[in-house]
Amino acid sequence: MTMTTFRYSITDLSRYESDLIEVAWDSQDEAVGFGNDIAREMLGRMPELARRGWSVTVYDSEKKLVSVVPIAAVS
Repeated sequence: MTMTTFRYSITDLSRYESDLIEVAWDSQDEAVGFGNDIAREMLGRMPELARRGWSVTVYDSEKKLVSVVPIAAVS
């Protein structure tokens, strides 16, 4: 199986998006799972992000949106 590069950012979905970080995974499911892990970690460190509507976005190697993980939705 070929690994695929996915890109992640933290965003408020309107005005701000962080620099993208790249991680290689075997599947899209693994990439989305890692996005959930990032959101959970951010919520634990900065719970105020949930009230502000921040999310983790996941893009594929062609920079197409794969998933939006609202930080408030993870537990």
